Amino acid sequence: MNVLWKRGSATVPELVETITKKRDLAYTTVLTLVQRLYARGLLEREAEGRGFRYWPTRTRDELLADWSDELIDRLLGDFGDVAVARLDERLRDVAPAARQRLRCKEETMKARADAVFAALVFISGCAAGAVGAAIAALGAGGLAGVGAVLAGWVSACVLFVLETRRIPVLVLLVTVIGTATLTSLAWTLAKTFVDQRRLARLRESARQEVWDGHAVWLLPSTRAAAFCAGLTRPQIYLTDGLVSTLEPEEIRAVVRHEAAHADAYVPLKALVARLFARTFFWLPALRDLESSYTLTAELAADEAAIRATSKQAVAAALTRVLDASVPAVGFANLADARINKLLDPGVAPPRILSAPKLALSLLGLAGMAALAVRSPQIGGSEQMHLDAMTSAALLHRLLWERLLFVTALVTAGVLLAQRRHSAS
Repeated sequence: MNVLWKRGSATVPELVETITKKRDLAYTTVLTLVQRLYARGLLEREAEGRGFRYWPTRTRDELLADWSDELIDRLLGDFGDVAVARLDERLRDVAPAARQRLRCKEETMKARADAVFAALVFISGCAAGAVGAAIAALGAGGLAGVGAVLAGWVSACVLFVLETRRIPVLVLLVTVIGTATLTSLAWTLAKTFVDQRRLARLRESARQEVWDGHAVWLLPSTRAAAFCAGLTRPQIYLTDGLVSTLEPEEIRAVVRHEAAHADAYVPLKALVARLFARTFFWLPALRDLESSYTLTAELAADEAAIRATSKQAVAAALTRVLDASVPAVGFANLADARINKLLDPGVAPPRILSAPKLALSLLGLAGMAALAVRSPQIGGSEQMHLDAMTSAALLHRLLWERLLFVTALVTAGVLLAQRRHSAS
């Protein structure tokens, strides 16, 4: 059964090949065992070639639960009150130990998530320091001058394109990377602001209740969704569709899962991880670290929910809840990997980094640090010429283009605001 649970399905020859790597069993012995399991309803099969392909009808946890119930029924039927008394004494000793094991698994996963987050912050800090040092070495005047030339590129002005020859390659490289990094940072912050506004509008229609000792916001939606949101004061959100879909124990598992996120400030950490990964896009390892942090945080919250309820409740809720389409840490995030972990607790922990991306990121950091150490500068004559070009750009073509662009942007914003106001 362990082989079938791990593989999903197998033929008898495949089972024999796998089992005989560890134990010496004859083909007929394996065939007899498989046929008996099929006769008991533990396996299902379909014809394949000259034989059959078999797969389990129940998960490992479901089968163990059934066997446990049968064993308890036999004990109570044969020994009555004596069995009850002895079971009570043993459970008093076993329950604390089991809870301690679950707590250790939860703390281990939390520590792993915190370590991944710390690595992401450290690498991002190094990148920010290197970019800042390189830009500071270039100076405000040099940066403005190079920016004017690059703006001329965008406006397709031949004169500015030709002026690129006067700028040292290192200066151009620093300017391009610095400008792209700051632009990505501004875009991510703007998107975060919009997401928080969306969340505020969602909360206006929600009502607050207390579930399992935790304050929960219930949203009037038919979608079955649950998530934790809020940066400084994380809150738990459930939809009416979720409450009507899940059993009480499954709802309790969802609440405990999201409460674990709130206690660890996962929404804030997830935002920081996303902000760094998007800002320093030229360090691909940050994307891996962001994904690894999200998964390990979800697995840690799953362990907390299992400790408060059961593995069956968490798995059942996870298969029914849809991913939340809001800027938040949703209960159904990375559902496939988490379900695999629930079905097979012995599965290896997720890989944090890929070697090629780590190598590229280290090269990127080393290159930016080298640029900062080299302190790229623009010579005096080049600087004077770039200043003149900047002035010409502001007084000539670029000024009018920017004015037209700003006017169009303001007009579009006013029209959009009027449309939203009339719709409300």
